[in-house]
Amino acid sequence: MKRAPGGSAARTLRLARHASYAPLLASALAVMMARLLVAARLLEVDAFATYSAALLVSGSFCMLGCLGLQTMLQRDMPVLFFQGRSRRAMMLLAQAGVVAAACAAAGGALAFALPGGAAGSVLDRTTIIVGLVHGLSQQVFVLVTVESRSRGLTVLFSGQYVVRSIAVFAAGIGMIAATGSGSAAAAAEAAATLLVSAGVLEGSLRRASTTFAASMHLGGRRFHAIRWRAASALLAVMMATWLVQNADRWMAERSLDVAGFASYAFASNAILVASAAQMMMNAALFPKLARTYAASGAAPAFRSAAWISAALAAAGLVAAPAAWACWDLAVSRWYPQYAVSSTVAPLLIAVGVLRVSDYWSSFLIIVGAETRLLRTTAAAALGAVGAWWFLRGSSATASVASVGWLALSLAGATYLAGMAMAWKESKRCQA
Repeated sequence: MKRAPGGSAARTLRLARHASYAPLLASALAVMMARLLVAARLLEVDAFATYSAALLVSGSFCMLGCLGLQTMLQRDMPVLFFQGRSRRAMMLLAQAGVVAAACAAAGGALAFALPGGAAGSVLDRTTIIVGLVHGLSQQVFVLVTVESRSRGLTVLFSGQYVVRSIAVFAAGIGMIAATGSGSAAAAAEAAATLLVSAGVLEGSLRRASTTFAASMHLGGRRFHAIRWRAASALLAVMMATWLVQNADRWMAERSLDVAGFASYAFASNAILVASAAQMMMNAALFPKLARTYAASGAAPAFRSAAWISAALAAAGLVAAPAAWACWDLAVSRWYPQYAVSSTVAPLLIAVGVLRVSDYWSSFLIIVGAETRLLRTTAAAALGAVGAWWFLRGSSATASVASVGWLALSLAGATYLAGMAMAWKESKRCQA
C-alpha cells in the first residue's frame, strides 16, 4: 500500500508542532521550582514554614476546582470551539470564575469565624487568608489558560506559563528579599498571578470576539442552567484525589513542630517536581488517550495508558538514585537547616515516581468511569491509612519519616488499585 506523497513529512511537522511546547513549559516549571528552593534558602525556618503553609492552603483551595466546573470547562470548551460557539465557551469560563470567587469569599468568612491555629501549628488566620487569595489567583490562571489549550495553541499556552512563572518568581523572591516574610511573599505571588491572568483573559476574549462584560452578563442569565449534578460527580473525584495527594502534608502541618513541618515541606519539593512533570506531559498525553478511545475503543486506549505508565515508571526508577544523591549533596552544601529532610527524601522520591507514571486514572476518566474511580480511590486510601496507622502504632510519636511512609502508602495503594480497576474496565467495555 502506497503512502500519500508528503504524508511522512506532514506527520513529522505535526509532531514537531505538538512537541515544541515542551521546552517552554519545562522552563516555566523549572522557574517555579527554583523559586521554592530560593525561598527555602533566603527565609528563616519559621518563615519558610509559614510560606509553605500558605501554599498548602492555596493548593487545598484549588482542589475545589470551582465545585467541579473547572473539569467541565476543560471537557466542554474544546467541543464548543470546534462547533464555533466561542461566546458560549467564554460564558462557561465566566461562570467558573464567579464560583471560584464565591468559594474564596466563603473560605475567608470561615477563617474569620474560626479561632487561630492550634498549638504547634504554623497556620494562623492571616496565613489562611493569604493562602486563600493565593489559591484563588492560581485557580483563575488555570481557568483562563483552558482557552489556549482547548484551541490546541500549545505554544501559546506554554508562553503564558513562562510569563506567569517569571512574574511569580520576581514578585515572591523580591518580597522575601525586602521583608523576609513568608506570608508577604505568597501575597506578592498572588498579585503577580492575577495581573498575568488579566492579560491572558484579554487575549482569550479577543479571539472569541466578545467582551468581559458580555460574558459575565450571559453567564449570570444562564447560571440556573449549570449542570450541578455532573459537576458534583467530578468534584467528588477531584476531592478524593486531592485527599490522597495531600493527606501527608496536612498530617505534617498538624502533628509536627514548626521545624519538622518546614523540613517535610522542603522534602515535598520532590513530589512537586514529579507533579509538575506529569502536568507537562499530560497536556499532550491525556488528549492522545482520549483520541485513541474515541477512534478505536477501550482496549487500545488501555494498552496506550499501560505503555505510558510502564515507560514513565521505568524512567523514574532509573532516575531515582541520582535524584537521591543530588538531594543529599544539595542539603549538605546549601540547606543544612533542613538536614532532617534527607531521612524522608527517598520515600517522597518514590511517591514522585508513582505520581508521574499514573495514567490509570486518566484512562478511567476518559472512558466515563468516574464513579468507579472514586470508589476505588476511597477504598484504597482507607486501607492504606489503616495499615499505616496499625504498623506505626496509634501511640507512636509523629515524625517526619512516619509522615513520609503515610505518603508512600497512599500513593502505592491507589496506584495499584487504579491499575487493577483500569484493566477490569477495559475488559468490561469489550464485553
